[in-house]
Amino acid sequence: MSAPNSLLIVGCGDVGSRLGQRMADAGWRVLGMRRNVAALPAGIEPVAGDLHADPCPADWPRQPLDYLVYCAAATQHDEAGYRAAYVDGLRRTLGWLALHGQRPRRIL
Repeated sequence: MSAPNSLLIVGCGDVGSRLGQRMADAGWRVLGMRRNVAALPAGIEPVAGDLHADPCPADWPRQPLDYLVYCAAATQHDEAGYRAAYVDGLRRTLGWLALHGQRPRRIL
């Protein structure tokens, strides 16, 4: 039997958690990254991390990832907040993938 597909949801808040639960119910291995991992629903493996910090999260998965969904939300609703979430956070995420030699099939 082959291993289940793996999915990392970066910014696993309300929308990401709903996606994660559906994928976990379908048999996928789901990891969810957010600052407060205690808020993750059952079935989603926690990855504690902050998109506003340059260092790679200590919990970042070491195994290959099949898919990554970037689902972050801005904490400030101004130009700086949107840049931090949608430009800088994504840049950091892509850097962390490269740091670990991970090349997901798809990044959404």
